[in-house]
Amino acid sequence: MRADSAAALKAATGMLRSEVGKNITARLTPSLEFIADALPETSAHMEDLLVQAQQRDAQVRAASAGAQYAGDADPYKHDDEDDERA
Repeated sequence: MRADSAAALKAATGMLRSEVGKNITARLTPSLEFIADALPETSAHMEDLLVQAQQRDAQVRAASAGAQYAGDADPYKHDDEDDERA
């Protein structure tokens, strides 16, 4: 598929350059070069990472379902507690 697209773009480069030249106000028409990017591979990798993140979130959610605090729910000392003891 990529090879076909690259061949089609290479064959149409002259026509595309002519169209660009008609639609710009520059004196000289730039040459065109088509470079394939890694978008399909990158997006597939991102999809894999998102699936992994969802699986890990589900594991953490399941592990924390019946979890309780090891100590007090609020282990920090507050100023108003000093007043109660005095």
